[in-house]
Formats: sequence, structure tokens, C-alpha cells
Amino acid sequence: MQNISGLSTTGIKAPWFFDGSQPCTMLSTEAFYPDDEDPVVKMRKTQKAKEALKPLCDSCALSAPCLEWAIVNNEYGIWAGTTEADRKRLRRKTA
Repeated sequence: MQNISGLSTTGIKAPWFFDGSQPCTMLSTEAFYPDDEDPVVKMRKTQKAKEALKPLCDSCALSAPCLEWAIVNNEYGIWAGTTEADRKRLRRKTA
């Protein structure tokens, strides 16, 4: 599999660009993965999490590779201040 920049991501198990100094690594992972059995509640929780995390992600120097990773690897949760639905729209735009 190739990512947007053309680099192979085959065999990569986790984002290689995180070194622990990013602001997001200081937060609980639950903040990035809202969940609920009720799809409507999950959607609301996801939107609320996105709104809370977007300023943090927007200020991060690694937002672009983070977003690229999430798109290429079809990640769930909040990545680079985007939701799964946001990234699905981005994939359609670039297809």
C-alpha cells in the first residue's frame, strides 16, 4: 500500500511519526475514540470530541502526516482533527 506521498506503508503497525512529544500523546486515547452503542449518541460524541481536539490538532506540526496516515489506513476515531466521515469525504475527493 502506498500513501499520498508515495511512501510504502506495508508492514507499518503504528504511525512512525509520533515520538511522544506531540500534544495528543499527553491525552487519554479515549478522547480520540468516542463510542456508544447508540449510533446517534456516538455521532454527537464524535462531533463534540472533534470540536474539542481540532485546535490542538491544527496547531500540531505533524497534522499532515497524521491525516495522511488516517486516510491511507482507514483509521477510526479522531485523527488530525478529522472524523471518519470527514476522511471518507476527503478520500472521495481524491479518488
